[in-house]
Amino acid sequence: MRRFLTFTLIVVLSGCGLVKDEKEVTEFYDIGGLETGCKLSGDQFHKILEENIWLPFNTNIFSFLDTLAERKIASAFNFLMKEIKQDNSPFHLLYLLKMIIFEFRNLLMIKEIKATSLTEVQKKTKIHPYTLSKIYPLVKGFSLDELKKIYQKLFLCDERMKRGLMDAELALQMLLLDIKQILE
Repeated sequence: MRRFLTFTLIVVLSGCGLVKDEKEVTEFYDIGGLETGCKLSGDQFHKILEENIWLPFNTNIFSFLDTLAERKIASAFNFLMKEIKQDNSPFHLLYLLKMIIFEFRNLLMIKEIKATSLTEVQKKTKIHPYTLSKIYPLVKGFSLDELKKIYQKLFLCDERMKRGLMDAELALQMLLLDIKQILE
């Protein structure tokens, strides 16, 4: 964790032009277990992090993905509306789309492999074992054709959002409706 945090700080602060190398990170504020001195006040440092890092700490996203993968589209839609109400920033909406894509890409890879065991699937897909253990049972609830159609809709939603062809909120709402239609 410490090395990841150090790396994150280097990336963020060097991107701001504040740090040139790892040695300079130790001159900054103590955060997340880094025993360091302090060049900036805590408030200044946190402001820099808030302005330059967007880290979604919402653990409910995994419940949302499970609900979606379990074909409970109405519940997933309710979650989406709560998320949009809570934070409708473009970064957050893209994060939600990214996570949906991640879930269905993994489901599609597993379905296409046609492996006989979980170990074989893990070796071929390189999906993290924990992630695989969570989504492997859900694959049975989808046909290959359904997953391919959903993945096409994900691609369209991604394109519409990133090119500004459609409002991001509306694009995500329509995506869930498209998924519901595919699964009916």
